[in-house]
Amino acid sequence: MKKTFFKTFRRNLKGVANKVQFPGSVNVLASRAPEPTDVLWENMGYTQKEKSRKKLITTLAAVIIIAAAFLLIVGMTWAQMMAAVKWEDRKTVLSALALTVSLFVFVVNFLLGNTIKFLADFEKHRTITRYYTGIAEKLSVVSALDDPFS
Repeated sequence: MKKTFFKTFRRNLKGVANKVQFPGSVNVLASRAPEPTDVLWENMGYTQKEKSRKKLITTLAAVIIIAAAFLLIVGMTWAQMMAAVKWEDRKTVLSALALTVSLFVFVVNFLLGNTIKFLADFEKHRTITRYYTGIAEKLSVVSALDDPFS
């Protein structure tokens, strides 16, 4: 019976999770292991509950930071538009304000990128691939929100 089980198990395991039933009615969810060089071994000691809590904290922090940056960028853009109406004859002031807004967007994007990397590190991902995927997910949200204003 063991030969049949392992033969079936190998045949079904193609990189996706499989539900396998051992003799004696024990269900096991199995998936292909990541490459050893991809594993962040120092993060393996964290339980799923701890990692879920960290993920919740980082998601809330990222939402707050992204919303604050979004509102600041919108506020700066609005101020620039109001100044353009008020001081349309003062090209130097408008140019300086436009430069200030651009510099502000650059600084905010730099700080957001570094903060998101810190938050992804705080989440304690099990693999390097998942770590970079988490960074990419958060940066794509940031990019979608602030690109129309930069």
